[in-house]
Amino acid sequence: MNTIIMSVNDIEEPPWLASYHLVCEKILAQRNKTNWEVSVMLCSDRIMHQLNMQYRQKDSPTDVLSFSQQEGEGIPLHEENGVCSAGDIVISLDTIQRNAEKYSISMKEELVRVFIHGLLHLEGYDHRSNNTDEPMLRLQEQILQEEYSKNDFIEEKQS
Repeated sequence: MNTIIMSVNDIEEPPWLASYHLVCEKILAQRNKTNWEVSVMLCSDRIMHQLNMQYRQKDSPTDVLSFSQQEGEGIPLHEENGVCSAGDIVISLDTIQRNAEKYSISMKEELVRVFIHGLLHLEGYDHRSNNTDEPMLRLQEQILQEEYSKNDFIEEKQS
């Protein structure tokens, strides 16, 4: 059984948080992950900007950051009592909203996409650019297409 710990920081808790949690669980199961523990924090651009500066030396917010518990390339995930502590995924709802508007997609779709993106990083995938030909980004979109149409967790119109 997987464990996803959802939290919010510097934002009001979205009314769809429990449903998003279920979507994230389904994606973990679709990726054949068992006994994984993942933390997902939804936050503001202010918090994301701080984290992006602290950990990546980038002076701007971003949509998603992943913090893996892997200790190095090729080293198995940290296991305790059979549970793999995979890591943390941090998502800026402010940036997600802007991206959804910029690309004329729903916030729902972008939220699913960035969770998949963060999860793939926790699995050890990486990409050198944001070019859609990158293998990780192609896999991300494949998973999204498989999962997105099955899940309805957030109203399309945001207040």
